Amino acid sequence: MEIQAAKECFVSPPATNRPVIFWFWNDHLHPERLVWQYDRLIEAGMAGAVMHARGGLESAEYLDERWFAAVDAVVKHAAEKGTVVWIYDELGWPSGSAGGRALVGLPREMQLGHLKLFDITPERGQDYSRLPGNPVAAFRVVQSDPDYGFQRRYDRSVNLMPDGITCEELPKDVDPSAFVGTRLLLFRHVIDGGLIDYYNAAATEVFLKSTHEEYFRRFGAHFGTTITHSFMDEAGSMAGIRMLPWSPVFESEFEKRRGYAIRPHLAALLFEIPGFQSVRYDYWSLTAELFREGFGVPMHQWCERHGIKYSGHYVFETSLKEATRQLGSAMPLYEFQGLPGVDVLGNDFYTHRFEIEAHAYYTAMVKQASSVSNQLRDGQLLSESYGVGGHAMGLESMQVATFWQMALGVTVISQHAAFYSMRAERKEDCPPVIGWQEPYWKFARPHIDSISRTSWLLSQGRRRCNVLYLHPQAGMQASYRQCRVRDEYKYESYILNADMPYEMIDKHFSLLGVALLDAQIDFEYGDEEILAAHGVAEKGVFRVGKQTYQTVLVQPMLNIRSSTLALLEAFAAQGGQIVLVGSAPGFVDGKSSRRALDFFSAHARRVTEGVDFFDYAPAVDVLCALGCRTVETSSPVPQIKVHRRLWDGRDIVFLANISRRTVETGVTFVPQVTGTVEEWDVADGTTHPVAHCTAGQPLTLAVKWHPKQARTFVTMEGAAQLPPVVSWCEERRLTPQWAGTRTGPNALLLDACVVQDSSGASCLLSVGDARKTVLAVQMKNGSGDKPFAARFPVRVSETDPPGSACELAIELGTRPRLAFNGVPVPVNTLGWVIDPAIERIALPGLNPGENTLFVEAVYGKATEFETPWLLGDFAVRTRDSVNFILERAAEPVPIGPWHELGLPFYAGTVVYRAEVELELSDSQRVAVDLAGLAGSAGVSVNGRFVATVLWPPYECDITSAVKPGANVIEIEVANTLRNLLGAHYVENEEIRTGAPTNLYTAPFGTPKKFLPYGLLRAPEIVISRCN
Repeated sequence: MEIQAAKECFVSPPATNRPVIFWFWNDHLHPERLVWQYDRLIEAGMAGAVMHARGGLESAEYLDERWFAAVDAVVKHAAEKGTVVWIYDELGWPSGSAGGRALVGLPREMQLGHLKLFDITPERGQDYSRLPGNPVAAFRVVQSDPDYGFQRRYDRSVNLMPDGITCEELPKDVDPSAFVGTRLLLFRHVIDGGLIDYYNAAATEVFLKSTHEEYFRRFGAHFGTTITHSFMDEAGSMAGIRMLPWSPVFESEFEKRRGYAIRPHLAALLFEIPGFQSVRYDYWSLTAELFREGFGVPMHQWCERHGIKYSGHYVFETSLKEATRQLGSAMPLYEFQGLPGVDVLGNDFYTHRFEIEAHAYYTAMVKQASSVSNQLRDGQLLSESYGVGGHAMGLESMQVATFWQMALGVTVISQHAAFYSMRAERKEDCPPVIGWQEPYWKFARPHIDSISRTSWLLSQGRRRCNVLYLHPQAGMQASYRQCRVRDEYKYESYILNADMPYEMIDKHFSLLGVALLDAQIDFEYGDEEILAAHGVAEKGVFRVGKQTYQTVLVQPMLNIRSSTLALLEAFAAQGGQIVLVGSAPGFVDGKSSRRALDFFSAHARRVTEGVDFFDYAPAVDVLCALGCRTVETSSPVPQIKVHRRLWDGRDIVFLANISRRTVETGVTFVPQVTGTVEEWDVADGTTHPVAHCTAGQPLTLAVKWHPKQARTFVTMEGAAQLPPVVSWCEERRLTPQWAGTRTGPNALLLDACVVQDSSGASCLLSVGDARKTVLAVQMKNGSGDKPFAARFPVRVSETDPPGSACELAIELGTRPRLAFNGVPVPVNTLGWVIDPAIERIALPGLNPGENTLFVEAVYGKATEFETPWLLGDFAVRTRDSVNFILERAAEPVPIGPWHELGLPFYAGTVVYRAEVELELSDSQRVAVDLAGLAGSAGVSVNGRFVATVLWPPYECDITSAVKPGANVIEIEVANTLRNLLGAHYVENEEIRTGAPTNLYTAPFGTPKKFLPYGLLRAPEIVISRCN
């Protein structure tokens, strides 16, 4: 690509590099409203949207003609605009039922089931004839270690610890009553229903006919143009405690492919009995093969045949343990996706808090998928991002989260999510809400353009990595034991709490990768199944598909494939570098063997120091000494993430500071061209030369990052003239008087109410508890619509009451009846606020002292009743964050956090205005320093919009807009919906506050927690002179 054309693409990236947002279709669908919403998404810079049928969908039964009429309206509109939409292949998630349609008439044996363990000691007189499922195998425990405990510490002197039991196979349909007092292990195939059998390609064909074929039949002319992708979500085995993936095809396929029957050896999958490593390796690797062949490949092939790309993500790709349980193996699945995808939940908490395990396993997950995409596809990688990040997640948080992901290899962001409707519990459906409902939405375009530029730039050329990290999936498959009791399941904390042998493999896998990236040692994973098909050692380098590596890194992994060992032997014979961290695998293809031990002893550089304590500094030192870094920093800066690419003879060096502090260091790399280094600024699309470079000669740049900032440098041929070094000497700072004005009404959340419980007694409850109480009444009195009646206390200052009437913001339900202080309130809507479901009703004037709002309406279910709030020109005061009182509004809004200035529940913007007298000369620069900004901001000068300020350094150059004499400067600050909608009670705001259980749940009377928004300190006008 010619450099001028490249720079034009960088300024205005094409749709292929712009986000494609999740768009929840979750309520009564009106085509005109869908088209309006779609236009708002495109205006904000999206490439398009994923049409995601979601819980709450009512007007159209999923996939009926009303549904397709809605789809038709959006597809035709997108086609006219030249934009895109994606299919989402399910109602809710996981994919695999077509909202139940694929299961109609589907034989039970083609529906998803599991092999469930019943570990019992029969008692006399008990009836065991009604155990669920069909018998598959049975065992009698003939020897057991009475001292065995489930939670034993890992002994590093041995690879794995035996359970101390042996088993004798019994007839699969044995009557347990005949073995009273004897411990039995019964394995039964239980069909759960609800999903197709992912391991059966015929079942997948039924699913495709129920969904994809229906879309193609109606919109086939738009496939490959307007409809470009199909999004699959969360498919996996769904195996839980004491469950193993299973299908009627397993037994025959196992014997055909592995050469022996699995049934006599099933106990080895859950108990450490002799020879279990081989059985587990054979079993879990087979689950990977059958899942891929039964579901992943047919889905991919259908999409390819019909001109679209198969995308989306599988379930639980995060850790080795979870990927084994759900998928058998994650990485080989990405080969069979037109656009591989992952799911990165939460806000940016995983970027700056390294002690949080999510940083480790999300790092590994993204690197797994990006490795396969770089090796075998075009390097593109989708990320479903920000889900359960919470209503607090704003543009700054999204920006740094995206930079971190793109440093790891993500190129396409699918934000979670835009909400068609926020009615009732929909607003609790794993926010953030990303769209027109958010106060910051008017400022979203620069953020979306910025991440789109980053995506475009990091899609050029190919990634340069020197290290191939051998993926330890085979070791996990040979050692992983599905949980037998709930105490063994440690959820996401198991990495740091690891004590089982397979957990130690996972812990090394997660933490060693992070240690390498912290040291700017980039790498890609080499999956052994992919290596067998696409790996080759040639001329001293290790090639996997399109990528080449100079060094192979091996972690403690217990087991290795013989095919991988053969490749490593060839690589070593050619002088290739192999680094072994910790112990060598003692198993090959699941069987005990000295072959790998002897090979690594002879040909690998082994690092043992610190490994047992997960200290990888010695390993990092060895890799640095071997020249494995493609970009080096002058000092240790783990918060700087590096992504280097080779692009048509040019270098791209992307450096993201994912921390919350300023960082300065030297950055050294060896350019591949002689010419000029330019900085390409993703924030505004500008480029400018910063240095000259010589091919093959190390170049060091002095780089400074603001918090959460990414900087990108591109080398190109030709010695462009460098601009003169300009430094600005600050002459003076002005602190004008700022006066803030709300652009919308203030809010008081009414989340305490009096309701009647099932006994008829009244009590004061939170709205969340009131829901449960009314639900109990509904259940007691039978199903059907029931009235919900509640009284809400409203306290008004007796000494300084508000001077005007208020409005009520409420979701009315049907047949509503309202009263305020005993006076009936006409239910005449004045419009809506935030979302059309939330209607505005005029209320009579407030009385000093106690006021009461009475609400009665009919709701289909109690959970549809949502917390109302008052709107008006008032201030909200509190001393304890429990009890709130209305007072006269303070005018103007002063500098400080809004929740301390009478605006604790306010969701909107405040415009701060100041008049400034300036004496200016041509050599001066004028800027606004917004160091106290908490939120997103837009700056205007003399009635002209200048720029948005969304992230550090919170500064805006206004030189071109000011004039000598009087100037009017306006700063409009926007917050998010968080202080209005929650979560108000979470202990740690940074951890997945958007999970539904976190939003409103708390004991009544718990103090609310508010986030600071606004201008926390007065902005200053900074006047500098050019030296």
